[in-house]
Amino acid sequence: MTPLSPTHHLTGGRPTPTSAFPSMLHERPQLLALSEELLMMVVEYLDYPDLIVLAAANWQLTRIIYSTPAL
Repeated sequence: MTPLSPTHHLTGGRPTPTSAFPSMLHERPQLLALSEELLMMVVEYLDYPDLIVLAAANWQLTRIIYSTPAL
């Protein structure tokens, strides 16, 4: 049985092998850089890094990365 990644729930409950995340990041470096930039823009806009908002933004960006086809 393939172990699940800590973020397998972000794929709609479908099992995600632990190797999928590093592979995904390798295939989508531009998207990862964009997601980090967007996250920093949220922090700067808030002018206070509220952990709840950061966690929600990070979760949403992770969902975008997982649902976007390889560039």
